[in-house]
Amino acid sequence: MSGLKNNCLSDIDYLQLYLEDIFKDELSYREAQNRSILNTFRFHLSNNKGYREYVEELEPNIDNIIGNFDVASIPLLPSAFFKRHDIRLSSVDDDEIIKHCTSSGTKGSLSVVPRDELTLINFLGSISSGLSCIFDLERTGNHKAFVLGPNPEESGDLWFSYVLSSMAISFNTEYFEHNGYFDVAYAAERIEEAVRNNNEVLIISPPFRIVELCNWINQLKLSIKLKGNSFVISAGGWKNMSNKAIPREDYTSLVTDTFKIDSRYVRDSYNMVELNSVINECECHEKHILPWVEAFARDPKTNEVLKDGQLGILSFYDGSSLSYPCFILSEDYGIVSLQKCKCGRVGKRIKIVKRMEGIEARGCALKMATSNASIKTDASNRFYKSYYRNPDMYLK
Repeated sequence: MSGLKNNCLSDIDYLQLYLEDIFKDELSYREAQNRSILNTFRFHLSNNKGYREYVEELEPNIDNIIGNFDVASIPLLPSAFFKRHDIRLSSVDDDEIIKHCTSSGTKGSLSVVPRDELTLINFLGSISSGLSCIFDLERTGNHKAFVLGPNPEESGDLWFSYVLSSMAISFNTEYFEHNGYFDVAYAAERIEEAVRNNNEVLIISPPFRIVELCNWINQLKLSIKLKGNSFVISAGGWKNMSNKAIPREDYTSLVTDTFKIDSRYVRDSYNMVELNSVINECECHEKHILPWVEAFARDPKTNEVLKDGQLGILSFYDGSSLSYPCFILSEDYGIVSLQKCKCGRVGKRIKIVKRMEGIEARGCALKMATSNASIKTDASNRFYKSYYRNPDMYLK
């Protein structure tokens, strides 16, 4: 294994092991971010010819980025690039890829993200360390976990389902979707039985399934009061059920009333197929950026990093991915906050405001690449026009 890869791995291993301590110290948090992302950036420059050429088109003197390292100066890959199957994004040999992770495709074309074993291990580590630090759960605890989705084998390469199933991988877990059918009655029965046996539980699901479960329980007038340190965790958003989406406040009220729990135990987690870490919500309902990830909200017209609390397009730099450059311009509008959270943890927090529409996402990605004078070159314009075959329609 190369020295660069060893450096990346040892950094992430350390950060995941001591995550709770790092979240207490601002200096340690910042140093961890810069070190892990710089090491990973160097790795991709050395091992991914296509990405290096892309970076050189936008910044011919790469030493300027590395020598005066500023995470925000690393060129981003719009998430839409992962929908282009004629662009090779992998930084490892093809025979090292063990999972071609796919998006749910609710907005059209599927994104495909290549992950090798080490990248997947780091992803799973983001889940286990997050559950331990943010949820205060033992990594191999005694909770009973109920996933209102398929098991890992049935999830296949569909990332949305894989994330849900992986969030409970360390626990005694049951799954309630088989061959595309969600058995809400059996899920309610098994959760009721676990509570009757005084088990603490985790219910993990997209929000629309949790709403369906709550409505079923309330319709049957079942009394299910979750015990102690139990959690109801949503992930994945409303997907193609957006027409049934309800405001977060109403959703939280429904869950707390149904399971007789405090709102601190109703959490949400954020991920997308291109991002290699799961961003979890704390007891104050703030999503905390992990110390090997950096996040910025950017102006959709200028690509400028916005100030604390301003709404923009979220971009992520994830140091845990070795199989592909995880320096991603997302398709989500959001807000990045810098102040220390009320929960006491340091570091950045994000709030997801809304998803971009398909045409809007393509147009913003193109504008962000071509309208900032500091990076605008004929070469970068040609590169983007090779992707956005008719870019002029998005630049109005």
